[in-house]
Amino acid sequence: MTGRVLATYVSLQFLGRFALCIGAFAGLVQLLDLLDSTKDILAREGAGLSTVLYYMRLRMPSIMLQMVSISALLAALLTLMGMVARNEIVAMKSVGVSYLRLLATFAPAAALVALFQFTLGEWIVPRTDRTLQLWWEETAPRAAAPAAQELGAITWVRRSDTIVAVGSIHLPGDRLDRLRIFSIDQTGLLSAMAIADRAVFADGRWQLSGVERIDIRGNPTRLETSVWETSLRPEDFADLALPPRQYSIAALAGLIDRSKVGARNLRYYEAMLQKKFAAPVATFLMVLIAAPVAQTSRRRGGSGTAFALGIVVGFAFFVTDGLVLLMGESGVFPPFFAAWAPTLLFASAAGAILLHTENM
Repeated sequence: MTGRVLATYVSLQFLGRFALCIGAFAGLVQLLDLLDSTKDILAREGAGLSTVLYYMRLRMPSIMLQMVSISALLAALLTLMGMVARNEIVAMKSVGVSYLRLLATFAPAAALVALFQFTLGEWIVPRTDRTLQLWWEETAPRAAAPAAQELGAITWVRRSDTIVAVGSIHLPGDRLDRLRIFSIDQTGLLSAMAIADRAVFADGRWQLSGVERIDIRGNPTRLETSVWETSLRPEDFADLALPPRQYSIAALAGLIDRSKVGARNLRYYEAMLQKKFAAPVATFLMVLIAAPVAQTSRRRGGSGTAFALGIVVGFAFFVTDGLVLLMGESGVFPPFFAAWAPTLLFASAAGAILLHTENM
């Protein structure tokens, strides 16, 4: 019964501080985002206060997802440092509760935070980000539309025997500008090429305009309009506009097995898929990082210095994790290593330091 009471007490302390931290960070980032975007938001057709609130509602899940790990670290530090300051850890040790057992009581709360992070990243953020991008495009001021057509980097897409280069994609993906369509034969060689000014999806098919077809011998044929026979659909191109880090597991799996189209290399999506599972596990790592810091504070004093040290170690993890993942996305490291290595490395180091400190 004592263990249950202790776990409930620690969990409430941790979850309360986590809620405060993520609320404060997400609110601050949301405010900064609004300061930068309010002018563009109010330029939407029929914009008003409700438009700003709608934008905030769609942006908040993505912002919160970015703040989960740092909020978990701060919540763990504040919880443990508070228990040190109130001599609660000394009292627990006097009744036979070890520091490692105390840390085990964080597990239920950390699991809830990890579940919250996974739910955001898997189901909520992909939908809200897609809705936001579609709404942003649909409500764009008409005067800005021509300029938008000239923007956008070239996107490369491959589907079976066709490679497509698209200059710009207009959401919801039913209009494409500046296309180059390469037809590939069964041997993998280029068999034909088509250049089109525009492609519009209507009545279940793509209609090309301003088309120039070039056969394998280099002979060009100019056409005003042409039908593009392909299995690609507007939603395939619309998905390319989403931030790749915010794809769902199902979408990433489809990109990996080629049932969906993507503009990145295969290892990029494999690394993103592995990161989907590794990111929630980092919540438990945040507790492990905070634990030896709090122990050091208890033995040597100087809670402010110890707290700062915990923040530094946490940010060292975030930087390392970002760099290793970036190299995994580019194919330098294997996807599994890129997603899991920083978490396992820092967890091993924090665990070893914690055991050493506990046995001193």
